[in-house]
Formats: sequence, C-alpha cells, structure tokens
Amino acid sequence: MSVPIPLIVSAGGWAGCAVSVYFNARQHYRLKRQEEGLKRQEEGLKRQEEGLKHQEEGVRQEKVEREHKEQEARDEQRLKEQAAPQFSNCDGTPGPILVTGSQHSSQGPFMYLWGLVTVVNPTPVPMKISPLRLLMAGEEWPVQSISFHLKSNTQDRSDRISLRGNDKEDYELHFRFPDDKCAAGSGELWFASDNRPGEFSVPIRFRQ
Repeated sequence: MSVPIPLIVSAGGWAGCAVSVYFNARQHYRLKRQEEGLKRQEEGLKRQEEGLKHQEEGVRQEKVEREHKEQEARDEQRLKEQAAPQFSNCDGTPGPILVTGSQHSSQGPFMYLWGLVTVVNPTPVPMKISPLRLLMAGEEWPVQSISFHLKSNTQDRSDRISLRGNDKEDYELHFRFPDDKCAAGSGELWFASDNRPGEFSVPIRFRQ
C-alpha cells in the first residue's frame, strides 16, 4: 500500500505563482487593448479612405456637370450665332414679304418689281446675306437679278448685304424679270448667310 506524499509549497512559491498569473493577465489585457486600438485605427483609416473616395467622386461629378454646362452654353451660343436673319415688311404688315412696286425698264424688255423690307440680324456677330433664287409654285423662276437698295439711299445698291451683330436695316428689295416672265402670286425667296450652313427661305408675294 502506497503512502500519499503531501504537496508542500512554500509561501514564496505561491507568491511567485500569483505574480506570474497577474503579469500574464495584465499582458493579455494590454495586448487586447492594443488589438482594439489597432482595429479602431484600421476602421478610422477605412472611413478616411471611404471619405476620400466620396470626395473624389464628388469632384469628378462636379467636373462632369461643369463640363456638361459649359458644353450646353457653347451649343446655345453657337445656335444664337447661327440663327437666320429675319425678314419682315417695312411697315409692319404681317405675313409674306409684299412686292408691290413696279416699273418697266427703259433699257430693254425688262420689268422691275420691288418691295420694302426690314432685315434683322438677331445674332451677336456680323453676317453677310445673299439672295440665291426665287421659287414660284415650287419651281425656280427666271429672275434676272435680285438686289438690295438702302431705303435711306436708293442709289446704294448691293447684291449682298452686311449687317452688324444685333442690328437691322430697311431696304428696297428689287427684282428684274423679262417682260414675259414677270412673277405674280406667292412664292419663296431663298437666301444664304455666312454665319450658318445651308440655306433658308422667306415667303414672298408679288402684287402688281
């Protein structure tokens, strides 16, 4: 039969064990606090990164919106600069341009017809306006010449007129036809202006 051997631990041994346990607990606590601090730092850095991403996205979005507005402004300005000149009867009569004046030429078998018009340049840039052709009932009519005479000085004749930006002028619009091809009724007078591509038409009515 074996005899139990009593475990004898000195007071110094218990004290050393207690110190070791306390030290390990403190060390564990410090490590845990450090880990929590590092985790908070990582979360803070992550929030900063997300904030920077949001800022970058905001800056990018602002740039896109600014460029879009600038493009819209350029397009609007271009449309303004490419607007067609406006023609109206000099006395304010609405509707087509009225051609009511007439005179037979003393220099040949020709007839001169004319009407008073106001021409407006609605754009901020200068423009040059040229008459191209006359259509009657959808077909080109054999007009021999189309010219503008300043209302204030009818001796000032031009086949092409120039207007400053946002300016207007009154003219006599003259046509010369062969005697047997004098226009009558409604038609379209086609023009070109150097501020825009293509051509444009103005309704016109000849009344003799």
